[in-house]
Amino acid sequence: MEFARTRLFWFSFFIGILCLNWFQLLTPKMQNIQIVRPNLETETNSPIPLIIKDHNPAEGGLFWVQFDTRASLLPSWMNLKQFRLRTLSCINSMSTNGVDWKLPASPELRCNNERGLPIYSRLDVMGKATSWNLTGDSFGGSFGFYLDKDWSAPQLLGGLIVLCMALCGMLYAKLPLPSDRWKIPVIAIFLMGFLLRFWTTQVVMPPEMFLFSDMAGYFQRGIQMLRGSFNLGQTFQPIGYTIYGLALRLLGDWELHKWASIFVSMGTVLLGYLLVLKHFGKIAALLTLLFLSLDVPQIGFTARYMAESPYSFLIMLTLWGISRALESAKLRDYFLVGVLVMVSFYFKGNHAFFVPAFSLWLLYRERAQIRSAFRKVAMMALGCLVIMTPHLAFTKWAYNQWQWGPTAGALNFVEGKCPSKNNTDSAGAGWMSPLFVTLKETTAKKWDRPFTDQAYFWKAGANCAKENPWVMVESLRYINYLFYGNSTWPVAGSDIDFLYKFWAPIFEWILLPLALIGALAFSRRRNSFAQNFDPRLGLRNQHQRNSSPHQSNSISDDEQSSAERSNSFNEVCALLILTIFFTVYIFKSENRFRVPFDGIFLMWSSLGVIYCGGLVRSTLRFVVPHKKPLSETTTAV
Repeated sequence: MEFARTRLFWFSFFIGILCLNWFQLLTPKMQNIQIVRPNLETETNSPIPLIIKDHNPAEGGLFWVQFDTRASLLPSWMNLKQFRLRTLSCINSMSTNGVDWKLPASPELRCNNERGLPIYSRLDVMGKATSWNLTGDSFGGSFGFYLDKDWSAPQLLGGLIVLCMALCGMLYAKLPLPSDRWKIPVIAIFLMGFLLRFWTTQVVMPPEMFLFSDMAGYFQRGIQMLRGSFNLGQTFQPIGYTIYGLALRLLGDWELHKWASIFVSMGTVLLGYLLVLKHFGKIAALLTLLFLSLDVPQIGFTARYMAESPYSFLIMLTLWGISRALESAKLRDYFLVGVLVMVSFYFKGNHAFFVPAFSLWLLYRERAQIRSAFRKVAMMALGCLVIMTPHLAFTKWAYNQWQWGPTAGALNFVEGKCPSKNNTDSAGAGWMSPLFVTLKETTAKKWDRPFTDQAYFWKAGANCAKENPWVMVESLRYINYLFYGNSTWPVAGSDIDFLYKFWAPIFEWILLPLALIGALAFSRRRNSFAQNFDPRLGLRNQHQRNSSPHQSNSISDDEQSSAERSNSFNEVCALLILTIFFTVYIFKSENRFRVPFDGIFLMWSSLGVIYCGGLVRSTLRFVVPHKKPLSETTTAV
C-alpha cells in the first residue's frame, strides 16, 4: 500500500509539473519592449511594458508602446486565440504586424482595466513572431499595457482542472492520516484555498499591474541590480525579497513568479495544518486549515509584489524546524533553525528579537543540562552566521560598506518616537507609514541626512524619547495597532476589498478572542486539555483503565512526552508573538506587520473553538437530564 501511495504521489507531481509548463508555453512572451513617453523620451529594452511613476498631471499625454512576441513552439491548433490586454491609463489603438485591431468604444474597457480588455483573433498571432504597436493616453500617473492569457480559454481551463486533480493526488498520497474519511475534507479545504489564491493572483489583480509604493521599490531595486547599478538605498529594506523576486522573473518571467507565490502561500497553509496535526490533533488541524485557507490578508499578499507571503512561509518553516529540533535534540537541527531564522530576517525583520529570546528560553528550559543547551545555542548562532556572512560580503562588494541587515530600522525608530511621521531625507526620498495616514498624524519633516545614515537617525530617535519620555508609554499603542484601528494595507481597498470587509470583523471580533481563549486554556490545563483536541485520547484513557498496569504506564509515558513537546511548541509560539509585540513597541506597527504570524493566532483560534465546544457539551450534559434506555428502566415482574 505504501509503495502504491508513493507511485501516486510522484505520478501526480509529474502531471503537476507538466501543467505548469503547459501554462508557461501558452503565456505570451513580450520582448524587445520600447516605450515612448509623453515627453518623447524613449526607453528601449524595458523590463516591462509599463512605466511606474508618481502622479503628476503636467506629465500626461500621448505615449507609444512596442514589443515583440516570439513564435510559439506549439502547433497552431493548440495556441491561444483569446487574450487579455491589461491597461494602465487608456489605450487608443493597437496593431500587430501592420494590421489594425478594432477596439471597443467603452472607456470602462479601454481605460485602467487591470483585469484586462478581452481581445480575440482568428489568426494565429502566437504561431509566428509578431510585432505589437500600441498607443494610449496617460493622465500623469503610471501607464502602459500588459498582454496576458485569458483563463476562460479551454486550453487553460483544462490544464487548471488537471492541475487540481494532480494536487489532490499528491495530498491523498502523503497526508499523514490513516483514514480516507479525514483526508477528503482536508483535500477539499486545501483546494478551495488554492483556487482562491489562483483567482486573486492570476485573474483579478496580477502583481505586475500593481507596482506602486513598496512593490515598485522592490521591482526597481531588482532592475538596478540586474543592470549593475548599486546604491546604498537598495539596503533600506531587506534585500532577500528583491533578489528572490528578480530571480523568479529571470527564470520564468511573471508567470513563474505568480505560480511560486501561490504555492508558497499554500505551503504556509499546509505547514500550519501539519504542525497543529502533530501537536494538537486532527480536529484542531482541520479548523486551522480552514481558517488559514480563508485568511483574506494572506490571500491578498499572494498577489502583491511584497515580502509578506514568502516571509509567512519562512516563519512557519522556522516553527517546523524548531518543533523538529525540540523533538530530536540534534545539533544539526538547531543549526538549521539558525539558518531559517536568518533567511527569514533577510525577507523581513519583524522577528529580529526572537533569536536572543529563544536562546534564553532554551537555556532556561534545559538548565539541568546547561552545557548541552549552550552547544545548541552555539549551533543556532553558527547557522545565523552562515547566512549573514554572504550578506556582509555582498554589501561590502556592492556598496563598500559592511551591512549585516537593512537600514530602515533607524527611520522606523524615528517614526515611532518622534512627532514627524511624514519624513523626507536629503536625497529627496520620502517615507510615511499607512498607519499614520489612517491616524491623520501627518507632521512633516525634511532631514539633512539620507535615510541610510543609521547612526544619525538612531540618535535622532533617542533624542525624541529623551525630550518626551511619555512617548515610551504611548508606544504601547503600537501593539493594539497590530490588530485594531487600521486596515491591512494594501489588501484593503484592492479588488478583493469586498472579501476583506467580510473577513476583517470575523477575525477581529471572533477569531482573535477565540485565539486568546485557546492559548490561555491550553497553557493552564495542558495535559487534561489535550483530551478536548483529539477525542481518541479520551478513548485511550478509558482503554488504559481496563488494561494491565504495566501497559497503562507505558502508554501514559508516551502521551506525557507528547504533551510536553506540544506544550514546549506552544511556549515557542507565544514567545515569538511576545517578541513581535516588543519589536513594534520599540519601532512602530501597522496591521500588515501581524499578517505573517496569522498562522499562530489561527492555530490558537482552533484550540479556542474546541475548548468552547467542550464547555458547551459539558454544560448541556449538566443541564439536560440524561434519559436511560427503556431496557434499563424496565423492572422484572
